[in-house]
Amino acid sequence: MLFNVSVDMLKEIEEYERNEYIKQNRMLKRKYPSNKEVVNAIKNLTGGTINRYVIDDFYEVVKKYLKDKGFDVSALNKKRFWRLVTNLIRKGYIKFIS
Repeated sequence: MLFNVSVDMLKEIEEYERNEYIKQNRMLKRKYPSNKEVVNAIKNLTGGTINRYVIDDFYEVVKKYLKDKGFDVSALNKKRFWRLVTNLIRKGYIKFIS
């Protein structure tokens, strides 16, 4: 049955399959968390206060929380994370208890 297919039709089918494969792979990628989404995760996990005993593992906890929410956390590095945390403390959204 496939022997009667024209070359043009076969090329069109191959191109369609290639395009659909690319679309499916793009759909599988997770999106990166924005600063606002990271800040919301920090606020949700801290409850408004943070102390020096939990601050060491806090970066990993937030990464796990965002990953469970469906984000790709490879773009969330420690420098970006701690910049957001210190800004929240400085602006008064989170209290730091030593």
